[in-house]
Amino acid sequence: MGSSQAMTSSWDYILVDRFVNELFDGVLGSLDPRFSSDYVIRKKHLTKVFKDLLQLKTLSPDRKETILNKLIEALPKYPHKVAYLEARRKMMEILKEELPDIIRDLDRLYRYIDIQEVEQSLKVDLIKQKGYITSLREAINELILTEDLSPEAIQKYLLLDQALSLLISLYEKVIASGGLIGVEKYGHYILILLLRIYSILKNQENIENLEEDIIEMAPLVSKTGDMKTLKLAVSLVR
Repeated sequence: MGSSQAMTSSWDYILVDRFVNELFDGVLGSLDPRFSSDYVIRKKHLTKVFKDLLQLKTLSPDRKETILNKLIEALPKYPHKVAYLEARRKMMEILKEELPDIIRDLDRLYRYIDIQEVEQSLKVDLIKQKGYITSLREAINELILTEDLSPEAIQKYLLLDQALSLLISLYEKVIASGGLIGVEKYGHYILILLLRIYSILKNQENIENLEEDIIEMAPLVSKTGDMKTLKLAVSLVR
């Protein structure tokens, strides 16, 4: 990109407002699969037992954005699996400070719900999250095709489209692997991409960081792992 941070347009704010709830749910679910247990909690009539955990759904958009903004501060400065895992650890510490009652609910979840039931709930959530990400990608593609955007905005949205395509493929891998194992293997990659996308729409992150993350993560979903082709694709949106 020509500058380290692309200009934020009114469309960015519209996209954030429209998808902040879904991005928030995706971030928490990729941090810890237990955050995706609301389906089985309601199914087993445990809403009173885990009332704090279920209050996540009723947090205001402003509160969710405040938490997301704090998590962004822990994003890694370089693209590497070890850096992603360390960022994930730091983000869980942030959640312990921001959502102490909810974290306490998480810590006692397995006293009432077995791991297979959590995985069942997680699968429901993952399919929903993949659908939301697909909708966000469609909204960005519609902007590119129908709106009178500046060249810089088009470049940014094309890069976001690449990131969302990669994210959808990662979700497919997690779902195919059965859920919990997939989150353990790919959750930190999903987490980083979700927060990069959010932070770019909020003009809080360098575009170059997302480019580097795409190059780092693409072999996870590429059949050939052809890095030359990938680098060419990223360079076309610069």
